[in-house]
Amino acid sequence: MAFYLSVTLESALIALVAQIWQKRCSRAGSALRQQDRTGFAALAVLSLLPYCLTMGLRYGIGTDYFYTYLPTFRLAVNGIYTLDFGYQLLTRLVVLFTDNPTWMFLLCACVIVGLTGRAAWKYSELPWVTILLFAADRHFFISMNGMRQYMGLAVVIGAYRYVREKCLWKYALVVLAASLFHTSMLIFLPLGLLMYLKINPLVGGGLVAVLSLMRKPLTAAIRWAVSYTRFAYYYNQDGWIVESPYREKFYYLLILAVIASIFYWKNKDDTGYQFLYSLELIVLYLSFNRSIVILADRLCWSLEFFHLLLIPKIIVSCENKKMRWLVGTICVGVCALFCYFEIFYHGYHEVYPYQSVFSLAAQGAAA
Repeated sequence: MAFYLSVTLESALIALVAQIWQKRCSRAGSALRQQDRTGFAALAVLSLLPYCLTMGLRYGIGTDYFYTYLPTFRLAVNGIYTLDFGYQLLTRLVVLFTDNPTWMFLLCACVIVGLTGRAAWKYSELPWVTILLFAADRHFFISMNGMRQYMGLAVVIGAYRYVREKCLWKYALVVLAASLFHTSMLIFLPLGLLMYLKINPLVGGGLVAVLSLMRKPLTAAIRWAVSYTRFAYYYNQDGWIVESPYREKFYYLLILAVIASIFYWKNKDDTGYQFLYSLELIVLYLSFNRSIVILADRLCWSLEFFHLLLIPKIIVSCENKKMRWLVGTICVGVCALFCYFEIFYHGYHEVYPYQSVFSLAAQGAAA
C-alpha cells in the first residue's frame, strides 16, 4: 500500500506544481510566456509518468492479466487476434516489433493515463485534484484489471468538450471511437441526451426513490426486452447479474450526491455540471439496484469515472477558501476510504501487493 500511496502523491504533487506554473504562465510577460509554457508542459507530462510506469511495468497485477490479456497477446504473436478492434490494433502494432507483452501493457498504460491526463488538463477545474482522484477514486487500480474498458473511458471523457458545447453528433463520434476499445462505451450514446436535460435535486431524488420502489417490475421488463437480443445468454451466467444492493458503495455515492446537490443551484446554468450531476444520480441508483442490468458494477465504474471532473467542479463552487478545502477533503477522503475498502481491505481487482517485471527478473536471477 505504501508503494501505491507514494506513486499517487508523487503524481498529485507534480501536478500541483504544474498547475501553479500554469497560473504563472497566464500572468507572465510576452517575453517569458513561451518559455514558461514549455516548463508547464514538461511538468504536466511528468505528473503522469508515475501512474504510467507503474501500470505499464506491472507483472501479474489485475484479475484479467493472466486470464485475458497475456493469453490474447500470445495468440496475437501467433497471428490470431481477438477482442475489440481498437485493442487489436494496439496489439498488432506491438507484435510488429516484439513478442514481449510488457510493451503491450506499456502502450495500453500510455493510452489510459495519457488521455485521462489530457482530459484533466483541458477540462478539469482543478487538474491536480483530478490526477489525485485517478487513484483515490480507484480508477487507477481498476484500469489494471479492465484495460480495454478504461481505454474506452479515457477516450469517452474527451467527449465532455462537446457536452459543454451541446453538440450531440460530435459527442456521438467520440463515443463510437471509444467503443472500438470496449463495446460497453455505447451506453454513453443515450446518456448524451442528458446534456439537454436539467434534472434538479428534487426531481432527481424523486426519480431515484420512485425507480427504486419499482425495481422488480423494471427488472422484469428489461429482462423481457433483453431476451430477444444476443445478450440474453448472460442472464444464465454466474456473476453477470447481482441481486443484492452494494450498500457500502451506495453510502459512498450518496455522500457525493448530497454534496453535489448542495452545489447544484450554483451551477444550474452550467451544462457540464448538469451532465455530470445526472450521471451521479444514475450511478447512485444502480449501486442500490444492481439486479436491473447486466454487469451493473462495470457500468458503475464507467459512470464513476466522471468523478474526475465532477468533484473539482464541486470544490471550485465554494466561494470561501476554507470551505473549498473542507469540501475537497470530504470528497477526496470519502473516495479514498472506499478505495481502501475495495482495493486493499477486500483485495478487489487483485492489484495488491504490487509486483513489477523488474522484481520478477530479480527473483529469477536469485533462483
